[in-house]
Amino acid sequence: MSRYLPDPSIPVADLGRAVHAALGDAREAGAPLLAIAYPSPQPGGSWHVTALETDTSDVRFGFHSGSPEWDSVAVEREFRRRGYDSLAGVLRQEWTGLADGGRCTRLFSDPHGEDDHWS
Repeated sequence: MSRYLPDPSIPVADLGRAVHAALGDAREAGAPLLAIAYPSPQPGGSWHVTALETDTSDVRFGFHSGSPEWDSVAVEREFRRRGYDSLAGVLRQEWTGLADGGRCTRLFSDPHGEDDHWS
């Protein structure tokens, strides 16, 4: 099964076994969202980051990183702009690698941000 942004012609991520396991772990930890990132299948394309709701696996939002190289600083900056913090960013750690080539981290609303979706 694939998950889609509002434009169904743009596939976001194939929810394979690795993503389902990460969603389960995030759900058990009480994280409302799981952020996953995959490199573009096109040469020179940027990474695509998607936030999935842990309860439903629905897409909350997604964006392109703007770089073909993994740039966690730029991704974390975009999360903060949207009012979120990632566990990896808060702990200053690298995202967890997924068996299918992606990366993931738990995502929470930023307690200092203006857009607090979880209060």
